[in-house]
Order: sequence, then C-alpha cells, then structure tokens
Amino acid sequence: MAVFLWHKICRMCHTAEREKSLLWVGITLGVILGAYMSVLMPVRGPAVQSKGLLSINSLSPAGATVGDAGFTLIVNGANFGAGTTVFFNFNPRRTTVLNSSQLLVSILDSDLAQAGSFSVMVSNATPRKTVSAQFVVSPVSTDTALTSSLDPSSAGDAVTFVASVMAPAGTPTGAVVFMDGLNPVWTNLLSGGLATFTTSLLSTGTHWMCAIYCGDGNCLASTNSPAVPQVVGQPSPEIATTTILGSSTNPGVFGQSVVFIAKVTSSVAGAGPPGGTVTFEGEGVSLGTRILDCTGQTAFLTESLPTGTNLITAVYHGDGFFLSSSSMVLTQMITKASSATFLDSSADPCVCGQWVTITATVVPVAPGSGTPMGLVVFNDSTNLLGTGTLSSGQATLTLCSLKVGAHSVSAAYSGDSNFGTNTAPALGQTVNQSGSTISLVSSANPSVRGQAVTFTAQVSAVAPGSGTPTGTVTFMDGNKSLVTVVLVGGQATYTTTTLNPSPHSITAVYNGDSSFYGSTSGIVNEVVN
Repeated sequence: MAVFLWHKICRMCHTAEREKSLLWVGITLGVILGAYMSVLMPVRGPAVQSKGLLSINSLSPAGATVGDAGFTLIVNGANFGAGTTVFFNFNPRRTTVLNSSQLLVSILDSDLAQAGSFSVMVSNATPRKTVSAQFVVSPVSTDTALTSSLDPSSAGDAVTFVASVMAPAGTPTGAVVFMDGLNPVWTNLLSGGLATFTTSLLSTGTHWMCAIYCGDGNCLASTNSPAVPQVVGQPSPEIATTTILGSSTNPGVFGQSVVFIAKVTSSVAGAGPPGGTVTFEGEGVSLGTRILDCTGQTAFLTESLPTGTNLITAVYHGDGFFLSSSSMVLTQMITKASSATFLDSSADPCVCGQWVTITATVVPVAPGSGTPMGLVVFNDSTNLLGTGTLSSGQATLTLCSLKVGAHSVSAAYSGDSNFGTNTAPALGQTVNQSGSTISLVSSANPSVRGQAVTFTAQVSAVAPGSGTPTGTVTFMDGNKSLVTVVLVGGQATYTTTTLNPSPHSITAVYNGDSSFYGSTSGIVNEVVN
C-alpha cells in the first residue's frame, strides 16, 4: 500500500495484500508543483502491529454564518489522543480532548468574519498524522429598502433615491442597481450601507422604482426592494397660501390636552385646498409635523407645554403647486394645575410609643396631569410634626412621639413650578395607652432575720408600644402594702431589714401613668430564716 501526503492531507491511493513481514517507512520523493509529496512504501522487515487510523467523521455544527459569535466546535472521529491538536484555516486553536472519538475546539469571532470554506485539520503527535474536514461560513442575508427625497415631484425636479442595504452583521459593500420598472437606470457603489441615485430626467407619470443589491463576498444579494411609486406631475405655477392657527384651550393648565388647529387656504379661487404638511413650532422648536387633510386642515395635540407664555406658529411647507406660508404667532398661556393631597396612616388606632407612618399622596386635579414634586409639611393641629419630599407623588413621615389621645393630622403641599399649593383634609389619629410589664427580683433569697434585702422592680413597655414608663410602683407582701416608690428610668427599688422569719409573698404593682397601663409582677417567695 502507498500513502501520499499532499499539502499535508492524507490520501490512500493503493492497497496491496498485507504481509506479516512488511515494515512501513517514509520515503520523500520530492516537490511537485511547489507542494511537498511524501510516499510510504512497503519494504521487507519485521512485522509491526498497525494502530487505528486517525479520522474525522463529522463536525457539529457543520457550518456558521458571517458575523456569528465564536463557539465551541465538536469534532467527532476516531483515534484522538492526549497530544491531538486542531488547526482552523491553518491556525492553531485551543483543543480539549474529551475521549478518543470527540474533541472540543474553540472557534473565535475572527474565524467567522468572512464567508468561505475553511479547513479543520486534526493532528496527532504520535504517530504523526493529520486529517482534515471542511467547515463552511455562509454569507449573511440582506434586505434592501428604497426611499425618495421628493414624492410627488414635477417634471424637471431633482429627485434623490436612497437605497439602504441592511445585514444582521457587518456593513454590506458592493453595487446597487436602481430600476425604473424593468429597466436599469443607474448603478452605484454602497458607502456605509447606502447608495444614491439623483435624477431630474423622470418623465411625467408614475414610475415604479426599486433597487437590487448585487451582494459581496460576505453578504448575499437581495431581491428587489419594495417598489416605490414616484409620481411626476407637470410643472405648474405655484400659488400663494395663507395659514391660520387656533387653539382649543387658551389659557390651559399644566398637563392639559391642548389641540392646535392649522388651516391652509389658497389665494386663488377654485385652485382647491393645498396638500402637504404643516409643522407646529414653539418658539422656533418643532413640536410635531402633521399632514393636511382633504380640506387643507390639520391638528396637533400636546400635553407637554410648560407653564408660562408659549409662542406657537404653524409652518406650511408647500407641495410643489402651493407656496409655503407661516401663521401669525399664537400666544398660548399655560398656568399651574391645581392639586389635591390625601393622607393615610399605617396604624390607626395605635398605642403610645408605636411607630406610625403618615403618607401624603399629592395628585393633579383634572384637566391637569403629571406628577407633582416639592415639599409636604405635616402638622398635628398647629404643632409641626415634620416635613417630607415628594417622590412619585408621595411623601411619608414616620414617628412614635404622638401622645395618648385624639390627634388631627394635616399635610400642606407647598407646590412647585407646575402645580399649585393645597392642604389635605385632616386625618384623625387615635393614640391609646400602651401595655406594660413589670418584673421583680430579690437581692437575697433566702435571707436571715435583720438582713437587708433589696427588691428591684423593672417596668417596660409592651410592643408595639415603646418608651420608658413613669409613675410609681407599690411593693406588696401578700395583701399588705409595704411601700410605694417612684420609678426612675423605669426602675424602682425597696430595701428592708424588718421581714419576720417566715415565708413572704412579695409582688410589685405598677400603678400606670398617662401613657402606660398598670401591671403586676409575678410573686417572689422570700424566705426569711
């Protein structure tokens, strides 16, 4: 059997009968047509056990499209080894050997930048062997669109047609053929994906214009663009026009819908209503462009005019038969919109010391619209509670300082550049006394007669209440009152040396205050020996 290596690609040319005494050696024959060719010829020698042939069965995927992102190519084959490497278009690529029949190869973005058929070469170091397969990068599809600079036009008018060729990846190059019906009229090269054709030679009538993109190495040719009807009329004298502008609401308030109505009339009786477009401008800045209807009238609606004085004009652009004209300036006044504020409480009623969030929501009053901004001041009757800044129309105030009783909470919105001030209806907020709990401990239990024993009572608020209770605590021995002590920092103590030898049932009774209900501790059984 002779094996030829041509351009590094293995070709099996002829197979002879195996002989156990054959040893395959390589003989370099020379250089043919600038490419190396080697032949493996059989010679007599000791038999060598033949290893399996390196091969590629398939590639997954088998191809890609220009501009695709790099990916991992799966090479399926046989007899891959630890030293197997892969070349894409003769450039080495990172290779992972999964097993003897499968490789993972990192294909780069740059490998997919051009269309064509590229070699995927798999090489083993030992024994040295190379096989290859072809990987196809296909051109991308394209779309072509055609626009006209002037439609309709008159005979002799210069009209520019712009062909735009778009592809999913990259910028197409090459030639575009401009067609008038079935007749090619111009060919131009793309620049930045655009090709133009300007002519003033179109005859009167309707011309169905389209563009054909011829493609390039990386982009497929596109079929005819959607046909653009170019209507060419007879040249005619231009007629003067008058444009009148009116407003549906003047003055208006911020956010209110205001409709501006423009009417264009001809200076020649019987010439018919002008056609074309009107641009509505606010102090020289375009607000929007609208098309005239069959009566020569059009309208523009807006809700975005700022407060203050707005100078509005309507500019008619003409249509080749009628001359352009501008309306007189219309002074449109926009005043602040009214607003309303509503209050809500997160907890009503609540208890003393409980955290409560008061939310003020400020909304525009119709016909105004938009989102008010600015500051809200919260009051409890005439007492300031705090302030909040509006965010998305809401301001909040969270506090736990309201005293026990009935409260009338109000909120005053200070307004902004677009909305007026207002005060919310009062919100009733009831604050009740909070529950309390009292604990009692002894400094010495058991104790002996005459020993000083200190009883300590600790009073605290019950959630959701908070704060430090005040008032007095009465220490009891059974049903007998021992002493009443004033709380300091929520704590009261009683020290005695007069307890008789016997068991004593000591309790502490918190008598409450204006903010907290009273409570009684558990019994401390004090033993005196």
